[in-house]
Amino acid sequence: MTILIAPDKFKGSLNAQAVCDSIERGIQHAHPTANIIKIPIADGGDGTLSILQQYIEAEKVYVNSMNALGKPMKAYYLLHQKVAYVELAIASGLAHLKTAERNPLYTHNRGTGILIKDALERGAQKIVLCLGGSATTEAGLSIASELGYRFLNQQNQAIQPTGETLLAIAHYEKTKAFINFELAILCDVTNPLYGPQGAAYVYGPQKGANQTSVELLDMGLQHIAQLIQQQTTIDIHAIPGGGAAGGIAGGLFALFDAQLLNGFDYLAKLSNLESQLEASDLVVSGEGKIDASSLQGKVPGKIAELCLKHQKPLILIAGDSSLRDDALHQIPLYTVSALAEHDIDSMRNAATYVERIARGIDWEAHCESLK
Repeated sequence: MTILIAPDKFKGSLNAQAVCDSIERGIQHAHPTANIIKIPIADGGDGTLSILQQYIEAEKVYVNSMNALGKPMKAYYLLHQKVAYVELAIASGLAHLKTAERNPLYTHNRGTGILIKDALERGAQKIVLCLGGSATTEAGLSIASELGYRFLNQQNQAIQPTGETLLAIAHYEKTKAFINFELAILCDVTNPLYGPQGAAYVYGPQKGANQTSVELLDMGLQHIAQLIQQQTTIDIHAIPGGGAAGGIAGGLFALFDAQLLNGFDYLAKLSNLESQLEASDLVVSGEGKIDASSLQGKVPGKIAELCLKHQKPLILIAGDSSLRDDALHQIPLYTVSALAEHDIDSMRNAATYVERIARGIDWEAHCESLK
């Protein structure tokens, strides 16, 4: 029996490789003759660079950068030939801020812009930007400001873009320092830029925004969308996924003619995932928390789609699961086993508990169930 293990990270406790290793140990204990294939995977969000490093021989380049509040820090990107891979969360991620510091009215992505600029100055011609773990809601304008854009108020004074200053921006322009390059953005959500399902309302509270701030941020994103449409005719609100990472996907789509790609699909192709899945008898995936959004472009949902396509049984292992029965019926091939169902604190000793759950699964029975 061949078992493919292809999970995402358990955020805050295990990276994807560690999840793979824990599941593998459990399977080997319960079914020592199984042939195991491990493909740690991501959806383009935080943790993506660690996955990419397994498939490309890239140089890790360290840069003096800053976090989302401007505090100096060391950050890095990967450079492979003429392509640089930059992960937003490494410099501009929410995880770098204390809870009391989190407020998307004041945060920015200048640190990520610094990384991109450094890569271009070193000769990169293409940037692959991995979104996820964002601390901001400012449409990526601060990244653009590091790469040659100026954002100006009614008095023609320069403004540093943050969530709070979006409404004050009256127009923008390219300076002589503008850098033209190819940009691909990896993301995993389909949210629009603004509105009830947009960046501010859906993700703002997770970044520290209260209700008043959410409304202000949403108005700011609407304003920027109107401004960009006036100057480019591009309607970034109409772009599926334009609200990813506080609107970075939408803003950079217009300002740099970026290509928006599904992060999972990008990594799946790089890792030859589908052919490995097709050759397997059983598939195991999962992530730290499985909920309805997990079925919408994220690793568990994308793996489930491939399992349906190739008629493979799927087991999901998670720290916690809040999927409703009607959602489970959408993908009738899988079983979900969550650490929380076993009264386990999934953030502590997660590797041990994931292994323990894997030990308790009847692997052969799952393979037989679809024959």
